[in-house]
Amino acid sequence: MDSNEGRESNGVVSERNGAAVPAKQQLDGKDTLRYANILRSRNKFDDALQLYNCVLEKDDTNVEALIGKGICLQAQSLPRRAIECFREAVKIDPGNACALTYCGMIYKDEGQLVDAAEAYQKARRADPSYKPAAEFLAIVLTDLGTSLKLAGNTEEGIQNIVKLWKLTATMRLLITTLA
Repeated sequence: MDSNEGRESNGVVSERNGAAVPAKQQLDGKDTLRYANILRSRNKFDDALQLYNCVLEKDDTNVEALIGKGICLQAQSLPRRAIECFREAVKIDPGNACALTYCGMIYKDEGQLVDAAEAYQKARRADPSYKPAAEFLAIVLTDLGTSLKLAGNTEEGIQNIVKLWKLTATMRLLITTLA
């Protein structure tokens, strides 16, 4: 059967009984996930969210769907629900640098700079080649130092930075670069 047979140009697939069903309802799991990612990339968060939920109804351990759902929720200004998705993804795949980085982004947005730095550092340890984690870590460390300096609380700032400094050699390299 030709891959385009039965498909109309308006994105509707004809059923045998003559009724038309939106194409996205007839997609299998991988196709549904791909289509959801495309919708999300086009800022169609409500539609993408529905598809991620369909994938998760069939497989609640699908890390990519959890991350996609979290990104949609974050884009809709629902950080609490978004972070639940990212945390669930991390429970399933503790080394998922993407999920850890998105956790850090939400922490940073909520002003929890130390928690954000720790999440980014976990992401760096999970995948040292994942550049967003390194970039966001550098930004949050700068923000942390600036906010503590402006608040006149340099002693606490020094203690926090020393605590972070001790995490890994990679962290020390980033802090030295910032100084």
